[in-house]
Amino acid sequence: MKFLNSSALCLGLAITAAAPAGATTISNTAMAACKEMVGLPSKVEVVSPLRPGFTDIILRENASGRRIACTATDPGSTED
Repeated sequence: MKFLNSSALCLGLAITAAAPAGATTISNTAMAACKEMVGLPSKVEVVSPLRPGFTDIILRENASGRRIACTATDPGSTED
């Protein structure tokens, strides 16, 4: 019996590790839109999926510590 490792192909399908439970992916375009909306250097504190195509992102400004909430779509538009 032959075992496959994670980089092997099985019937043309690649075997990859799954994301951990509760992990959230966010489009780089949505992240860039929120950071552009803030306009100052900031870091991401929380990313929460809302519904398919929408993500809520909480940012904290580096200089003042102010927290900003941003709802962005995957294509990169921000919503109020």
